[in-house]
Amino acid sequence: MNIFKTLEEVYECYGENTIVPITSLKQIIFYTSHKIQPKWICESANNEGHICCYFHKGETKKLYLEWQKRRPGTESGL
Repeated sequence: MNIFKTLEEVYECYGENTIVPITSLKQIIFYTSHKIQPKWICESANNEGHICCYFHKGETKKLYLEWQKRRPGTESGL
């Protein structure tokens, strides 16, 4: 069931400043594997054929810090 019909409706509900687009598939999987679900999913406007998931900043705050430590390409995320 879709709660929202457009991204604009998501922004109206949560506020545009509290929604963050994520296009890194590894980061999307990291968030969803920790039970954080995106508020909106669509094709990336910048990368045709790529997914873009919009997450609520408040829900991802703690996980984002953990992602920063673990993400590929960083010293701690080798």
